[in-house]
Amino acid sequence: MDRRELIAAAVAGLGLTGVGGCVRADEAGTSVPDLPEGLAARLTDLVTDSGAVGGMVAASRHGRLAGVFAWGDARRSPKRPVTRETLFHIGSNGKFVTAVAVLQLVQAGKLALTDRLGAHVPGLPAVLAGTPITHLLHQTSGLPDYLDQVEDWSEPVTRRMIFDAVAEGRDFEPGEAWAYSNTNYFVLGWLIEAVSGMSYADYVRQRLFVPAGMPFARPDATATDIPARAQGYTLDGDDLAKADRMDDEMSRAADGGVLFSALDWAPWCQALAGSTLLNPETMALAFQSGRLRTGREAPYGGGVFLERCRGEACHHHTGSVPGFASQRMAFAGSGLQVLAVSNTDGDGEPPLEHLCLAMAEGLAPDSTWTTQPLLDEDDRTALLRRAFRRAEADLPDSLLAPELIASGGDTAPSWGVRADHVFSPVERWDVRSGQMVRYRWVGDDDETGHVVVGWTEEDEVFWIY
Repeated sequence: MDRRELIAAAVAGLGLTGVGGCVRADEAGTSVPDLPEGLAARLTDLVTDSGAVGGMVAASRHGRLAGVFAWGDARRSPKRPVTRETLFHIGSNGKFVTAVAVLQLVQAGKLALTDRLGAHVPGLPAVLAGTPITHLLHQTSGLPDYLDQVEDWSEPVTRRMIFDAVAEGRDFEPGEAWAYSNTNYFVLGWLIEAVSGMSYADYVRQRLFVPAGMPFARPDATATDIPARAQGYTLDGDDLAKADRMDDEMSRAADGGVLFSALDWAPWCQALAGSTLLNPETMALAFQSGRLRTGREAPYGGGVFLERCRGEACHHHTGSVPGFASQRMAFAGSGLQVLAVSNTDGDGEPPLEHLCLAMAEGLAPDSTWTTQPLLDEDDRTALLRRAFRRAEADLPDSLLAPELIASGGDTAPSWGVRADHVFSPVERWDVRSGQMVRYRWVGDDDETGHVVVGWTEEDEVFWIY
């Protein structure tokens, strides 16, 4: 499971767009509001020296484009700057797209979330056939991740590869624990194809992107020349090279295989907020946590992590494929949804989470957890501090709830945190049979981060992310 700063004097030469001046219209005629004073400079500071070739941050507020910040090159040779029409691969942020497609089929009465995968997809081994769809959506199936066996992304992904990945069975029984696995969403693509009679790519294009009025978004296709698609790059030390080319089928697979531009973000958010793609009752299913056998929740809905911020719902997700990285964040309190993407991975990946948070704070001050005051410490904070002293070690078994033990108990409490760093709670919210706490840590050179921990009523950790 993956998780995640160009010099101001060189901004013009690097193709920065949408960073000041009057409200203007892009090539498609969409007005892009000016960013508030100082926000563009803050975002520029964050990408300075990252080594990223290019990228963009797009914000939507209540379904309307609220701001775009773009920088650098979509392609180095021939040189082409990033524009609002540039298409970026958003990796696992496409899982939410897959979840919406599945829920459309639920809404149409063609399947139920309690159905087992094998009821709709023939020819599967028992471990896949017997998995309830709801556990695939919520990442609570226990299916091993097929990507753990992928060494070359240019190789075709076949059914046999997926079958081999699950040949030794589950890591845990459905609902016993939570563990991120790309297998869950890859096979949901098979489900969509079997039930709809369409390829996954055709379904996403015709049933989601076209109705949503998205001008450029599309499933990826590396075997096709897509002029607006950014070239992906990998930075290894000082060595910048084109990223490995993905197999055509893998590039548009259901575990994350779509391209978005800045101008697609607001129409997508607007379609989700209305009834264009799903009615409100069905849409709400995407934001329900997974249920665990312990009676507690795994705060992961349909392709999104579910949290709270300042008493309101918020959700987020990351994504990455060779040459691309993305971060998505949404805050119900401000109505802002932010997507940050880059066409550089490895040592060149910019701080996408900080870019999203800076954009949200710049458009709606004091709306994210970055500006929340510290809360009083408690005994639970002290327990985590003691765990952090065991640097690079796993959390002690005495601190783990059954669901973390079932998932392997291998959640390391480092995240860059050391015992001598500032580490304090900033927000708490109650959940079924427990409480979630967001902590802030401040480390060397004022580096900051946040982590959410789920505590049981017995002061055991059942969630940590």
